Amino acid sequence: MNVFSPNGDNVNDEWVVHITNPNVTVVKCSVFDRWGDLVFLTADSPIVWDGKYGEKELNPAVYVYVLQLEMQNGETRVESGSVTLMR
Repeated sequence: MNVFSPNGDNVNDEWVVHITNPNVTVVKCSVFDRWGDLVFLTADSPIVWDGKYGEKELNPAVYVYVLQLEMQNGETRVESGSVTLMR
């Protein structure tokens, strides 16, 4: 899902990316604001973002994500897209 609303109602409060292919490992997930500033970075799987930068709640907006993935054969792949944060 590419829209989430971290408003504390326990419904769709986090952006979650599950990699279901066992042959793919997440190396890094980066999320950027519209000015290109890094607002979230993780190498954890599953990827879970609560719409904050540190402890600061970010404003509603469209953010760009970049996933760096490693395939079982050692090949590196980059996937990107957008996620919309609503309050």
